[in-house]
Amino acid sequence: MKKWDFFLILTVFIFCIAAGFLYTFHPKTKEQIQETAQAHMVYTAKQDAKITKETKMVYQYYYTKDRMTKEQEEPAQEFLWGLTKPQVESIYDGWQMVFFSPKQVILRSTVDGRSDENYVLGIHDGYLAVFRENDANEIMMEEETDIPISILPPADVQQLKEGIRILGEDNLAKVLADYKS
Repeated sequence: MKKWDFFLILTVFIFCIAAGFLYTFHPKTKEQIQETAQAHMVYTAKQDAKITKETKMVYQYYYTKDRMTKEQEEPAQEFLWGLTKPQVESIYDGWQMVFFSPKQVILRSTVDGRSDENYVLGIHDGYLAVFRENDANEIMMEEETDIPISILPPADVQQLKEGIRILGEDNLAKVLADYKS
């Protein structure tokens, strides 16, 4: 009985291989050939996409020291209109092309250094203050808020005396909103 089981399994295996081979190499119908050709034409059309005056250019700057990406979006400049992906890549040498379409182009650059969005929250004249830290680790006051430290819990005041480091304008806005509420 073991021989019959082996023979049955071998027969099913060979049948599956043969069916897969026939399915793969079976001549395609005229409609299938046309569908494949149309799909290829769409792909080619995407490769020939060009920048228009409606294209949004997105520039991403990745800062290696603080691992932060800043993004800047603006309309495509006139000298870019009508250019294809290879042409844009030749202009933006040293940039990585992340995405390219007539609606949006995303370019990324890696910056060896820190972003300019390094903040430290602290205290100045009895109020919560925002300081900015530069590449030389120098801290300069950016602004003094209207939040008196007298209304804050003692634990928060102690943290502010030591300095609370915040990376990015968005994070700074969130933390300041928390202090105001």
